[in-house]
Amino acid sequence: MHLLEKDLKSTQSILRDIFGRSEFRPNQYKVINAVLSHSDVLVVLPTGHGKSLTYQLPAVQESYASKKFTVVVSPLLALINDQVMYLHSLGIAAETCNSTMSSERRAKVLKMFSEGNGCLLYVSPEQCFSAPFQSFLRRSVDGVSRIVVDEAHCAVEWGSDFRPHYAKLGSELRPLLPGVPIVALTGTASPEMQTQIIQTLNLKNPKMIVSTTERPQLHYEVRYIESDYDKLQDLIKFISIYRMRIKKLKLFRKSSCGYPACGIIYCRTRRSTEYIADQLNSELGKCSVAFHAGLTNSTKVDIMQKWINGDPEYAVIVATVAFGLGIDKPDTRFVIHFDLPQNMESFIQQTGRGGRDRKACRCILYYGGADANRCLQHAKQFKDNTNSEKSTLALIKFAKQIDTCRHESVGKYFGESKHVCDYACDYCKNKDRLRVRYNEWQNW
Repeated sequence: MHLLEKDLKSTQSILRDIFGRSEFRPNQYKVINAVLSHSDVLVVLPTGHGKSLTYQLPAVQESYASKKFTVVVSPLLALINDQVMYLHSLGIAAETCNSTMSSERRAKVLKMFSEGNGCLLYVSPEQCFSAPFQSFLRRSVDGVSRIVVDEAHCAVEWGSDFRPHYAKLGSELRPLLPGVPIVALTGTASPEMQTQIIQTLNLKNPKMIVSTTERPQLHYEVRYIESDYDKLQDLIKFISIYRMRIKKLKLFRKSSCGYPACGIIYCRTRRSTEYIADQLNSELGKCSVAFHAGLTNSTKVDIMQKWINGDPEYAVIVATVAFGLGIDKPDTRFVIHFDLPQNMESFIQQTGRGGRDRKACRCILYYGGADANRCLQHAKQFKDNTNSEKSTLALIKFAKQIDTCRHESVGKYFGESKHVCDYACDYCKNKDRLRVRYNEWQNW
C-alpha cells in the first residue's frame, strides 16, 4: 500500500494518479490549499461536495514527502470502515484503531504509524482518550501532520450530554499535540454553530471555507399530520403513486437504480424503523428494510451496499438519523422525515443526501404539534448547548411558515443571500393549497 513509487509532485497529479479524478469539485482546491497551509481550518461544505478528499489528498502528499500521518476523528465505526476500505482500494495506507479490535491488532496498527508507514489513521472520539492511544500520540507528536475532526457539528450537537469525548477534543486532546493544526469539517452549520465549533474544538484563528447550502434540486414540502397512523397511510400512498408515475415514464431503464422509489425515510426510534419497513413491505411488496444501530456491522454493510447498488428489495431505507453519513449515492429520489428531526442543521444535512446527481429529489417533512413538543423538550435537556433550543425552534418555524418560500427560509437561517426556488417547494408551487392544508390541520 505504499506510494513511494508514484510521482506525486502536485495535488493535481495525486488527484489524477491516486484518486482517479480529472478535476476538483467546487471549493475542494481552495480547502486543500488551506489544509496544506498548516493552519487551523473550519470547512462547511454541503453533503456530496467531497469533503473527505480535502484532507485525504493532503495526507497522501505529506505522507509521501515527510512520512507524517493524519489522525481522523470520526463519529461512526461503519463510516470509518467504509473510508478505510475505500482508501485501501486506492492503495493508500489507511487504518483504524478501535475498541472492536484485539489489543494485539491495535498495537500492530499503532506500531505501523510510529514507524512512518501509515498515511491516515481513523479513530472515534472515545479512542482518542484511551490510555494506550494517548501514549502513542505523545510518542508520535513529531509524526502527526494534523488532526481532522470529521462531522464536526457532532462536537456541538453530541457534546457533553451524549458523546462527551467529542466536546473534549479541543480542551484535552489538543494540548497533547502542541503545534499540530486541527481541520474541522461539517456539511451544514449556521453562523452560530460555526462559532460554537470553533470554541469547542479550540481552533486558533482558523481559515474559514464556508460554502452555500443552496440546493435548488431539492423540493421541500411539509405535510401537517398529527397521528402516526395517518402519517403511515399517507407515506404508503406517496410511495405507491411515485412508483406508478416513474414506471409509466420508463425512466428506470436508463437509471443505475433499478427501482421506482429509491430513497430514505428517517425515524426517531429503532422500533419505528422496523414497523414502517414491515408495513411498506406488506402493502407494496418487498421494497424496504430497517437500518439502525441495533444491527450487526456486517448486516449494516450488507444493507448499505445493496441500497447503493439499486437492489429492488432494498430500495427504500427506513433509518435512524445516522444513516447516510459519508455515503455518496447520486440518485436518491426522495428523503422523507416521518418524525421531526432534532434541529435545522440535522434537517438540511439529511435532506442533502438526496439529489446528488443534481436532479430533483422530493423532501417531505411530516409535522405534528406533539412531535414538535417532544423535540423541543429534548433540546432543552442540553444545558451546555445554547444553540440546541434555538436550532430546534428554527426548524419548527420553518415547518409552520406558510407565507414564505422554503428555500428562502433555509438561506436566511444560514446567513446566506436569497436562494433560488424554481417551484421547488410547496409554497412556490401552490401557496393557496398549502394554506388550506395548514388550516385543516390547525382545526383538526
